[in-house]
Amino acid sequence: MAAFSFFLERAQMKFECRNVFHQSYLPLYERYFSSFQVESFSLLEIGVDDGEALKMWRNAFPNARIFGIDISPYTYLEGESRITTIMGDAGNLKFLKTMMSIPNLKIVIDDAGHQYHQQIISFDFFFPTLPVGGFYVVEDLDVSPQIIHYLNGRAEKNKGISIHPHRNIVFLKKEE
Repeated sequence: MAAFSFFLERAQMKFECRNVFHQSYLPLYERYFSSFQVESFSLLEIGVDDGEALKMWRNAFPNARIFGIDISPYTYLEGESRITTIMGDAGNLKFLKTMMSIPNLKIVIDDAGHQYHQQIISFDFFFPTLPVGGFYVVEDLDVSPQIIHYLNGRAEKNKGISIHPHRNIVFLKKEE
């Protein structure tokens, strides 16, 4: 795990991913994602911003395809290997249903608009598509604290979800 942490730190510094270190998420990503380091899978980040986090994930997971969804037309990366950006609103179920499917999706990170209704739509759409062992992450809970109550309720009703809350971030793992 130490090698993965070092790799994430270097990737973070190279691409200036401010929010990962700013919110102290890096040790948590190491804890939950280090087993994926050499796997071939897809990761989706909802909320692309400047695209630097997508580059960080690409470098942290050398065998993964990285996807990003953002509503802003100014967040698209062209010519980046293994990165695909999609313009659209992940809080719009109609858009999600028409969006291309993402093969072998194992990790979804919701760092988008931080609106409760958007987070519910995205979670309810993507979480069922994850395989056992896959993760759905919601960042910046301080902006939308209601979502943690919704996710706790979903985990209590569905024994196939384990919930791992931390300060300002929650990891939901798909269980058998």
